[in-house]
Formats: sequence, C-alpha cells, structure tokens
Amino acid sequence: MAHYDSKGQGMSLVLRILLFLSFAVGGIGLFLRAVWTANVTASGIDPLSAGFGLLSALSALAMAPMKADNRSPGAVDNASGVGVLLGLAEAVGGDPKCLPGVEVLFVATGAEEVGLQGAFAFLKRHAEELSARRVCVLNFDGPGVAGQVYASSKTGLRPRSPCLLRLIREAGVAEGVRVRSPAFVIGAMADHFPFAGAGIEAVTLASFGRDSLTIHTPRDTPDRLNAEMMGRAGRIALGVMAKVEKGAS
Repeated sequence: MAHYDSKGQGMSLVLRILLFLSFAVGGIGLFLRAVWTANVTASGIDPLSAGFGLLSALSALAMAPMKADNRSPGAVDNASGVGVLLGLAEAVGGDPKCLPGVEVLFVATGAEEVGLQGAFAFLKRHAEELSARRVCVLNFDGPGVAGQVYASSKTGLRPRSPCLLRLIREAGVAEGVRVRSPAFVIGAMADHFPFAGAGIEAVTLASFGRDSLTIHTPRDTPDRLNAEMMGRAGRIALGVMAKVEKGAS
C-alpha cells in the first residue's frame, strides 16, 4: 500500500516539529507547576507557570495560520512510495506463480493527507473479506531518501504487529540493512493506522534522512529521491512476502 496524494503546509518540517515540541513542553510544564504550586501556595502568580503557559500559547499561535496547499510536488511524500508499489507489482505480476501460498493485493490510496480517508474507505468496503483470513499490510510512506530505514507499527505509543515487524527486520538483515523501529509513530499519522486499529497486522516502511525535511514543502522534488533506497524497500518487501508464503504453505 502507498498513498498517492501530497500537500504543502506552509512551513518546514523542522519548524513544525520545534513548534509542536514547544507547545507540548509548555503544556506539560504548566500542568506540573499547577499541581506543585497548588500544594505550596494559595495565592499569587507563579513565574515559572506563567512562562510555561506563554511558551505553549505562543507556539499554538505560530501554528494556527498554517494551512494546507498544493505547493509540494510530493516526490518523497509519497511518489517514492508509489514507485516502490509499482515496482513490486511489476516484479510479482510478471510471475503469478512465484508466491503460490499468498494472495498479493496492491492498493494506492488517496486522501491520506486529510485524515487517512482512502485507507479508512478501503477497510470499510472490504472489512468482511479481510476478517475472513490472515492479512498483513505493508505500507510505504516516504521510502525514497538516503538515510535510515524505519518500520513503524505504532498508533501513538502503543506497539503493534510484532510478528510482521520481526519478518521485516529479518528481511532487512538479509538485504544488509538494519531496520529500526522509532519510539514514536512516523509523522502524525500513516495509512497503517486504520488496519492496526482493526486488529490487522500492519506496518509502515519508510526511510528518513536530510531530504526528508523537504516533505510538505515546494522543495520535495524528484532530485531528492534515491533509487537505491527505493530498491532496498522493494527487496525487503519481497523478502517479507517470501517469508509469509513459506509460513502459509
């Protein structure tokens, strides 16, 4: 699976991350100071609490004008994912008997950038047939930049899909790649969310490097893409398919 839509957000990824962290630190700090000062004083203004509150408020105000636009070409996010998907479809489709124990379905979703609507719609439409068999969802989101390879199964802080993650790591080792699992979900949301929430094994495979910082900006152009990284993502996926096929036969 890979989403084929893109969007711009009016500010760089680095700035968005910094503003979000400032907002979170200010909010958490304000809460902790409120709990603490409630036990030590009954009146007056606590300067540290005021500082945390101001930090959170200013960060929220800075993010408020941010609006989605169409100024991002979307090469990394997510033409690279669609490219891997098409390459896999060509590789597997050229030999329909190469994975006799597995039915492989290729899905390109729309509206991922506006609440994962394509993934939710697909899951809703095919819920009955998906629930009748074992399903593994491998989602590609931004796998086309030089850098570290990541596999994320989380929705928030909760880890999911340990079996599929293990197969991905093993396929990565065979490819000579260490596949890491981030402490937090990759980005705000990813198309594996709806499936993981429905109890289906689902993982997003991505890469992250310097050029990842261009996503959702006009600088997310084709010259940022790394063909070798896209090839690695595809070969890892083929390795996972082979492992699933052996387990199914």
